[in-house]
Amino acid sequence: DTMIDSIQDEKLRDIIKKYFASSIRLKTESQNLVDNFINGIDKDIRIFAVPEMTGYVKSESEILNLFYGIREIRR
Repeated sequence: DTMIDSIQDEKLRDIIKKYFASSIRLKTESQNLVDNFINGIDKDIRIFAVPEMTGYVKSESEILNLFYGIREIRR
């Protein structure tokens, strides 16, 4: 807020504040949906998070980056 509050143009400051508030709300709602989904899965099933990809895997290094980015969420 301190950086945003330093913006002199009141209209621009309000637009940016609304944008960030909306963005935070949407991310929170999305995370809540994911959490509820995970909590609804049987506790004996292991769950992993896989990094988001923007395209096709084209090299061995991209496969390794994907592999190293996988993390267990729940055991």
